[in-house]
Amino acid sequence: MLKGSKVPRDRDSQGRQTRAGALRCIFGVVPFVVPFLGLFFGNAATARAEVQLDGLFSRSAVLQQGMPVPIFGTAEDGERISVAIQDRRAETVAKDGRWRVELEPLEAGGPYELRIGGATSLTVPEIYVGEVWVCAGQANMQWNVFNSKGYTGALISPSNRSLHFFTVERKASNEPKWDNTPNWSAANAATIANFSAVGYYFGRDIQTQRKVPVGLINCSQFMSNAEAWTDRESIAADSELKRIVDDVLPDRQDVQTPGTLYNGMLAPISQYAVRGVIFYQGENNIDRAKEYQRLLTTLIGDWRRAWNKPELPFLFVQIAPFRPVTSSTSESKFAALREAQLLTWQATPQTAMVVTTDCGNARSLQPDEKEPVGRRLALAARAVAYDEKIEYSGPVYRSFKVIKNQLILEFDHVGQGLQAGPPTVSITVGATTKPSTVKPASSTTKAVKLFGFTIAGSDGVFVPAEATIDNNTIVLSAEAVAKPTAARYGWADFPVCNLYNRDGLPASPFRTDVPKEGFDPVNLIQGLFQNKK
Repeated sequence: MLKGSKVPRDRDSQGRQTRAGALRCIFGVVPFVVPFLGLFFGNAATARAEVQLDGLFSRSAVLQQGMPVPIFGTAEDGERISVAIQDRRAETVAKDGRWRVELEPLEAGGPYELRIGGATSLTVPEIYVGEVWVCAGQANMQWNVFNSKGYTGALISPSNRSLHFFTVERKASNEPKWDNTPNWSAANAATIANFSAVGYYFGRDIQTQRKVPVGLINCSQFMSNAEAWTDRESIAADSELKRIVDDVLPDRQDVQTPGTLYNGMLAPISQYAVRGVIFYQGENNIDRAKEYQRLLTTLIGDWRRAWNKPELPFLFVQIAPFRPVTSSTSESKFAALREAQLLTWQATPQTAMVVTTDCGNARSLQPDEKEPVGRRLALAARAVAYDEKIEYSGPVYRSFKVIKNQLILEFDHVGQGLQAGPPTVSITVGATTKPSTVKPASSTTKAVKLFGFTIAGSDGVFVPAEATIDNNTIVLSAEAVAKPTAARYGWADFPVCNLYNRDGLPASPFRTDVPKEGFDPVNLIQGLFQNKK
C-alpha cells in the first residue's frame, strides 16, 4: 500500500486532537520519554496500524467519472474509515487489515482533495476526475515516446495538466498481488518521453475529444506471452488450452508463464475504476496462431471478470508487418495470427481492432511508427466506449461471389467508399532489396493501382491477382485462374498492400478460405463469469 504517502497528523479530519498529538503535548520532545512509553504501554502508540491508501490514490491521480468509484487501502482491523471527495462520502470498517469503500459516480474536473478519516487522517491533494484507460501488452505498448518516430513533435509543447500517467510495477508472480507503488504524474517533457508511445498518442486524442482529465495506466511488459496475462485457472479449465499449463514447470515464474502477469500486474489495478483497455500483444505467440483466438478471448473474459464488467471495452492492435518482404502467395505465421485477432474482434462484443499494415518495419518487431496506432485506437474508443457514430475501422472482408473468371469481394466498414492508398511503399521483392518502413497512407481520391491480392482455383495454388474497385466491391481476376475459388489479401509476414477506405483507414489482411473449425467466444466469456468464485 501507499507507504509514506501520508504524514500522521495531530488532528483528525474533524479537527479533533489525536492520541499521538495529545501525548506530544503532555511529554513535549524530551528524548527519554519514548523508551518509557514503550515500557509502560507495550509500544501501543506505534503498534496501531495507520490508515493507508493504495498507491493508485496518490497526488495527480485521475478517478473515473460517471461510474461507482472504489477507494481502498489498509488499516487496523475494526478501524472505522471515512472517505470524501467532491460532495461524495462513504464509510466502512477495516477487516483483515484492508478496507474498501465505493463512492457514488463523480463529476469530471479537478483538482480536488481526497480526504480519508480514521484513527489518523490524511488528505491527498491534486486529484482529478475524468477518463481512465489501461494501456497493456508487450514491447510495442511498452515502447516509449522518446524512441518513437516524430517524438520531437510530442515534446514541443508537452505541458498538459489534464493528461496523467501511472506505470504499474513490472513483476511476475504465481500468486495475486494487491499493492501499488505511487507514481502518478502529469504530462511534461520528461514524463511524456518515458511513457508508452501508443498510450500517449491515444490519451492525447481522447483528452482532446472528451475535454476532461485523462488518466493512463501503463501495464505492459516486454517479451510477454498472452497466457501470462491470463488467469492460470481459466487456461487449466479449458480442454483446448490446458496443455499450455501442463507444459510449464510448477515453480516457473517469469513473463512467459501462465498467469504470472495477470497476478503480478493486472490484479493490483483490477479494483480501480476504468473506462476500458487498449492492448498490443501477439508477437510472442506467433508460433501458436491456431490457439491464439481462443487464448485472446479467454484473456478478454478474464480481464472483464477481474473488473466485474462483462462489457468492458477492450481495444487491441493487430500485429505489424515484420521480416523482409515475402511473396504474398506463401503461407505466413504472422498472417495466421492477424487472422486470429481479426476473428476475435468480429466475434467478441465491445471490442475493436486496429490494423497496422502501414506501420511496420521489416527489421524490427517493434516499429517506431506509433502515432497512427494511438490515433486509430482513439477512433475505436470513440465508437465502442463513447458511442460516437464515426467510422473507426478500415475495410473488413464480409463475403465473396464468383462470376465466370472473376471473384468479387464485399466488405464492411467501407466508410465513405473504397480506395487504393497512395503509392508510398518503395519495397521490391528480392534478395538485394533493403527492408524499409511502410509509411501510413492518407485519404486521397487519386487513382492508384491496388496490390496485395491473390486468388486460387480448385488446385489451391494462389497467384497474384488484378484488382479493381467497382463501387464498394473489389473485382479480382488472373489469367492463370479460369474459375477462382478463394482469395487472400495481405497474406504475408510483411504484406505490401494498399486497400483503404476514404476515411484513411487500412483494410485488414484476410483469406476467404478460413478453416471451419472454431468456437463461440460469447459463451466462453459468459462461462468465465458463471464460474467466478
